[in-house]
Amino acid sequence: SSSCRPVIFVSMASSVSPHGAPLRFHKLVRSLVLVATLWLLAVFLISSSTWMVGNSSYRTVLLYLPVYLLVAFVCITGIRVGISIARFPNVPHEAAMLRDDFKRARNALREKGIPCDE
Repeated sequence: SSSCRPVIFVSMASSVSPHGAPLRFHKLVRSLVLVATLWLLAVFLISSSTWMVGNSSYRTVLLYLPVYLLVAFVCITGIRVGISIARFPNVPHEAAMLRDDFKRARNALREKGIPCDE
């Protein structure tokens, strides 16, 4: 016998501003451009200064600074995702509404002659 299995699509459109994602993206791009500009300026200043010629430790740290920042960004993002997953909200009212929707959909399919198992 054929069974109807519901496909669940989770939409967060009602809780997210339609303009929130582009604004966050633009803010991120501006921040990255600012950091890259400051990094290039620092590399230029250190490479052109005469008092840094003998001390290469600053130059080494500065050249690897984007890698350090990328690793820090990945770690912070991982922590934020982990916290978001750990604090995922439990919404029993929405689950009950979803079960009711499934029951109505099954009944509508049965009325059209499509067999559905529970």
